[in-house]
Amino acid sequence: MSLHPFYQNFLDRVSSQTSGFNSLENIPKWLEVNTRDPRDNQKLWSFEDHEYQTDILKDPSDEGCIQKCSQVGASELSVRLMLALLALMKSVTGIYVLPTTGFARKFAKQRVDSVISNSKALSEIVN
Repeated sequence: MSLHPFYQNFLDRVSSQTSGFNSLENIPKWLEVNTRDPRDNQKLWSFEDHEYQTDILKDPSDEGCIQKCSQVGASELSVRLMLALLALMKSVTGIYVLPTTGFARKFAKQRVDSVISNSKALSEIVN
């Protein structure tokens, strides 16, 4: 017998609050469980065909440099990383810097807002 989704959600939130964030190793799994595919919000996020992205997420370096071609999902990945860190590290504040106000508005609406609105875990912590 499974728990009602309300109670399961409560237990999941308690677990995430008490487990403590101690490693970037948890980020890929957290994203797979708590965020949705941008092309089909009925499906959970997956690293299928983008397995290399988990290494980027787990990298503990203070600064990162990604050499890439276009359209490989780096922007999507960086947004998801920032949101996962903010969700897991309750006392942390984040800022995502972009070159212009116009670009920031467009990027936030298309990338950030859609990840949050399609994630129950992220939607619940938005203030």
